[in-house]
Amino acid sequence: MTKQLMKIFLVLVALMAIPAWAQYPATDAFSGTGALSSSWTNTSGSGYVALVKASGKAVPSTSGSQGLASYTGVTFTANQYSQAVFVAHTSSGSNTGPCVHMSTSGNGYCYLADDGLIYELTGGAGVANLTNLCPVPASGDTIQLSISGTTLTCTDVTTGVHASATDSTYTTGNPGMLVSQLTSTLYALSSFQADCVPTCATTTVATPTFSPVAGTYTSAQTVTISDATTGATIHYTTDGSTPTGTSTTYSTPIAVSVTETVKAIGIKTGDTNSAIGSAAYTITSVYPVTDAFSGTGALSASWTNTTASGYVAAAKASGKVVPSVSGSHSLASYTGVTFTANQYSQVVFETTSTSGGNTGPCVRMSASGNGYCWLADAGVVYMLTGGGGTGSIGASCPVPANGDTIQLSVTGTTFTCTDVTTGSHASGPNSTYATGNPGFLVDQSISTVSALASFQADCVPTCATGGGTVATPTFSPVAGTYTSAQSVAISDSTSGATLHYTTDGSTPTASSTTYSTPVTVSVSETVKAIGIKTGLTNSAVGSATRSRCSGQV
Repeated sequence: MTKQLMKIFLVLVALMAIPAWAQYPATDAFSGTGALSSSWTNTSGSGYVALVKASGKAVPSTSGSQGLASYTGVTFTANQYSQAVFVAHTSSGSNTGPCVHMSTSGNGYCYLADDGLIYELTGGAGVANLTNLCPVPASGDTIQLSISGTTLTCTDVTTGVHASATDSTYTTGNPGMLVSQLTSTLYALSSFQADCVPTCATTTVATPTFSPVAGTYTSAQTVTISDATTGATIHYTTDGSTPTGTSTTYSTPIAVSVTETVKAIGIKTGDTNSAIGSAAYTITSVYPVTDAFSGTGALSASWTNTTASGYVAAAKASGKVVPSVSGSHSLASYTGVTFTANQYSQVVFETTSTSGGNTGPCVRMSASGNGYCWLADAGVVYMLTGGGGTGSIGASCPVPANGDTIQLSVTGTTFTCTDVTTGSHASGPNSTYATGNPGFLVDQSISTVSALASFQADCVPTCATGGGTVATPTFSPVAGTYTSAQSVAISDSTSGATLHYTTDGSTPTASSTTYSTPVTVSVSETVKAIGIKTGLTNSAVGSATRSRCSGQV
């Protein structure tokens, strides 16, 4: 590619990159010489020659003639203005100045500046003087002719002097200019400018932003959408589709409880719609919780060491958990997340000892030392109160080998000790403590080889819900009093959720009527709905009460 072709190519690329709104106001400096740019259309009216560029001026292509042209490179509204610098004033007078509502056939209005007139032209010929009160500009003054509705205004922008007239003959056309050298070859115009009134220039609405930002979270997020453009209305979707002006209007923060992509668009009358803002949220579960006890030193902040007397804090020991003082014993509960009353605690039993030992996983353990622990080497589940053993609730638990994974679980009032490695297990009942957290007990008071590793805990069944809770169903039209029967649509923003509903005020369940088509409500009643999706927690119950009245006064 030659350098010249490359230059042309780059210019074309640059022009294509200019947004449409940047074309207003339209301008022309008439740089260089020769024909006007392709944005101009010379009149086809008789008696005129084409206008041309003359090193910063617009003049007739034949000296001593006259030219009339309209700017057709962009679209203008009916309300518009045309403005130019009046290059030279002479006492001879001239039909030179800016024009509006000008057609290519020469129909429109022009400000004949040296004559102080606004003239109506038909086929390029003057047919009516609309006012003779326009200012006569000095050489170099910027002059303007504008029209709003049927009112035309001639203004010497340099001095601020102006006058107006009304006419309704022509209601369309483009800004333009008339340069006549019939009386003097000095006449010319420069620095052309034109626009709509008000400007056709628009700005683009700022792209909506999200808080918190897109990312992976371990709990439901409340997402706020905002736009830096004052007065912009935000519309959004949560199913990954592209939002439009008919999408849900944003008014309050959005609850994002499942993995989904929120997209938003900002719209403001008179401005270009924003680019689409998008934020992908991945909601993962913290369950089951784990701790590999990597490194050394104090346990993470997710742990709470017991306050019961006779215990020392537990510590990490390169993949194991042991008392911070060798030969002592430690009791701790995992308080970093919330567990249901039904739960399990699981660990790797590092070393079995024939001397026995009070070491193993615990459930429903409080910070004060109330709860239950499987004393693995002794083969029993023991209830603790204030950290002290108060009674066995199961004496037939398996005694694990070195390195076995062992688990203590509770469901209701049933406690089960399981050697996960071998599958052996036993159960026993107790109802003393109904709350607390999973934890562990490590006792080296009998043997310093006792230790645990690879902690894991969860609810039973798991507190992991596959990413969150189904959104609460919504109703359209909203609850209220109506004078006629309503067709009520029920929707849910959680993709793939199945809706079940009732119309008698009872609480819906998975066995309630499955929603498929809008529900006809012809009497006063309450519609309730629930959203259900496999792997997610059922939604809260959505409710809408509709009252029917006769509508008579």
